[in-house]
Amino acid sequence: MRGREKRSGLYNEAGGPEMRYSVVIERASTSYCAYSPDVNACVSIGDTLEETRRNFAEALKLHLQGLKKHGYPIPVPSATVDYIDVAS
Repeated sequence: MRGREKRSGLYNEAGGPEMRYSVVIERASTSYCAYSPDVNACVSIGDTLEETRRNFAEALKLHLQGLKKHGYPIPVPSATVDYIDVAS
């Protein structure tokens, strides 16, 4: 879901703040697996990178809705992603 600009930042369509989570996608032997370092117990798989991204976006949305529904805190995104080049 794309956000819309408001004075204090990016908001989702429901009017709440939109949070951006980093996602790690790893290649397994026959599929891909995705998870976010900031969100425990939420993973997804797919046959392609795009399917894995879509599946994880839906899994993350449902996971965060479940946390909220049961009164658990929503994890604040804090992980950063970087790359380091090394000679081979």
